[in-house]
Amino acid sequence: MSKHHRNAIAMTKVRVQKRRKTVGAAPGTLIYTGQQSEAGTRVRLFDFNEGHCDDLPVQRVHDIEQYKARPSITWIDVDGLQDTKLIEQIGHIFGLHALVLEDVLNVEQRPKVEDNGDYFYVVARMLTYQEATHELTFEQVSFVLGGNYLITFQDKPGDVFEPVRIRLRHAHGRIRKMGADYLMYALLDAIVDNYFVVLDRLAERAGELDDLVTARAQERLLADIHRLKREMIFVRKAVWPLREVILALQRSESPLMREETAIYLRDLLDHVIQAIEGIDTTREVLREMHDVYLSNVSNRTNAVMKVLALFSSIFMPLTFVTGIFGMNFKYFPELEWKHGFAGVMVTLAVIAAAMLMFFRKRRWI
Repeated sequence: MSKHHRNAIAMTKVRVQKRRKTVGAAPGTLIYTGQQSEAGTRVRLFDFNEGHCDDLPVQRVHDIEQYKARPSITWIDVDGLQDTKLIEQIGHIFGLHALVLEDVLNVEQRPKVEDNGDYFYVVARMLTYQEATHELTFEQVSFVLGGNYLITFQDKPGDVFEPVRIRLRHAHGRIRKMGADYLMYALLDAIVDNYFVVLDRLAERAGELDDLVTARAQERLLADIHRLKREMIFVRKAVWPLREVILALQRSESPLMREETAIYLRDLLDHVIQAIEGIDTTREVLREMHDVYLSNVSNRTNAVMKVLALFSSIFMPLTFVTGIFGMNFKYFPELEWKHGFAGVMVTLAVIAAAMLMFFRKRRWI
């Protein structure tokens, strides 16, 4: 069993164990369903407007309260969800419903959007491809969008948001001139842009497998094809629902989604649709690759059976002749013939040659 398959089984066991903890729990019970890590929970705060941008780590959760009433835009970036008490305190400061916090900590959520009146709750899936191990990882990112604030919750350290942070720090583009809804768009756009990076790498792997399958059919290749097909299923489950999320945000009449942001959401929707089409194309290539693999295996088997059948057809009359002359009768024709052995061998050679000529004439060989 490969290392990747062992890791996949281990991850499945962890998810099953975590989900069992939530069975029978009261709605709104805060239970973290991800994997525990030593990184802990870290909070970083960006407070900005057109003229300034404060970028600072949050040491105490209560320090966030002073930014809530400011007219500037505040982005609270929570990295790591192990500290459920801290998550609960952030939710209390911004008046988040317990069910929303429960969904934040349940890291197996389907991408979705919920309009809770004073704020939007959005779930997206962030994909990363590990070049060293050739593994595809999925991470839930939760967004809470308010009038002048945005809270993001991530499960693991590391993300694709650094270009957005750089734009905030250095006032690149229009990001510091727009509202919190545009900031959420920019972060979602970074997630979707990274989809294309992952899809390009998966497409490259599919192309490499296609070349190998065409050259030779091996059981290892079939396992690699099945692994890649499973990964594409999970990718599709992560990307496809995001289309409905963007559509819901685009059509929302909430004052939290400003009209000037709608055009950017349309562009983001186009990118999501393009990613979905790329996923479907790769899945179709893998489906055809699987058929080609089975066809190659069948052709190789048929070629082997053809050779065996030809040998059987050639040796069948030879066996018949030798069987006749191998019978132990006292009075057997030509038994005392001086050149009997040589005559039989010549006869066998002529029969074999005639069979080969017949097969060649019929283009069977």
